Amino acid sequence: MNEKKQILGIKRDNDYMYFIKGDELLRTKRATGRKKGDEKPPHEVVAKLDIEFDYSTYVYFLDEDGDVACAHRAGKKKQE
Repeated sequence: MNEKKQILGIKRDNDYMYFIKGDELLRTKRATGRKKGDEKPPHEVVAKLDIEFDYSTYVYFLDEDGDVACAHRAGKKKQE
């Protein structure tokens, strides 16, 4: 079950890939049509986040509503 952490209401653009780094929501242009060796496009800051992160338990992402949400990380298999 996903849990909303911060309501942003960002309208997603399919030409961009969204990700969270530090306390910022960033986006970068998708690599479609780019050839190997071409310069990578710069990241753009979309929003500053005011969330206390717990990366050992949750994974954070931009959900379909344009809000930051989290979900429990999948458990590791026990080693015998």
